[in-house]
Amino acid sequence: MLNLRLTDLDELVLTVRDKTSRIYILEAVNAYRIGAYRSAIVSTWIAVSYDIIIKIHELDIQGDKKAKTFMADMENWIKNKQITKLQELEQNLLKTAHDDFEFLSDYERDDLLRLQQDRHLCAHPALVMLDEQALFQPTPELVRVHIVHSVKHLLQHPPTQGKKALDRIMEDIKLSSFPNDCEDIYTFLHTKYFKSAKASLIRNFIIVLLKLILKNEVPEFSSKRQELLCALMAVAKGFDELYQQTMSEQLPKIAESLEDQQLYLSIFSLLKQDNRCWHWLNEAERIRFNQLNILKGESLYV
Repeated sequence: MLNLRLTDLDELVLTVRDKTSRIYILEAVNAYRIGAYRSAIVSTWIAVSYDIIIKIHELDIQGDKKAKTFMADMENWIKNKQITKLQELEQNLLKTAHDDFEFLSDYERDDLLRLQQDRHLCAHPALVMLDEQALFQPTPELVRVHIVHSVKHLLQHPPTQGKKALDRIMEDIKLSSFPNDCEDIYTFLHTKYFKSAKASLIRNFIIVLLKLILKNEVPEFSSKRQELLCALMAVAKGFDELYQQTMSEQLPKIAESLEDQQLYLSIFSLLKQDNRCWHWLNEAERIRFNQLNILKGESLYV
């Protein structure tokens, strides 16, 4: 076990976004391979701590107010050697990443909290009960899980994953400079946002696009119907399984609340882009659409 090289861990390390974070997690992998399991857990926590801070630093550069406050406080505490404040900052890093910046989902935070707890047992032997016969002895399986969770939940992702990332995408779509060609929109979204996006971001983006396309009630996007449709198709092209799952769940729910004019125009537009939408509608909405199609005398047959 000590000399076993795991190619999947090597590949996983290569997905780490920040170069310094990659160095730290590689230290953890190397310690894991030689059987230094407590050292591996400590190194993994160092990689997580550093990566959260560097992500916040990136947001600070981009003008995020919360990030600016966090970085100013941290730099002040470092300058004035306020060790207690810095210890509190580290202790609350996962809460900060989850609550303030949405880098982590609930279950991802919980996984990394277990890493943090195990790190305390590895770095602070006094935390082990006095009647224990030995210090905390993490298993190789536990160490590997911590490394994998750290990379997949945090280290391989850009600094905006939750609502903030979604807000940024929608703000980009509003811009005059946002492309109107479907291929350009695909390239733009996948290059800037979707290359390492979590499933939750993609799912929420699909739902927002669907509501905007079907209801057409937000003035800022009223002239962006084609761009919204192309953005939806960009998601389908890059994440088809998640796209199909989300569309089959959400399209019938939203469509059944639409007025006739909303239903006709929006479904007509969707079907031109993806005729699978027809099968995701409830039977009642298909009947309504067919009746409206007859009344309108359109040439679209479904």
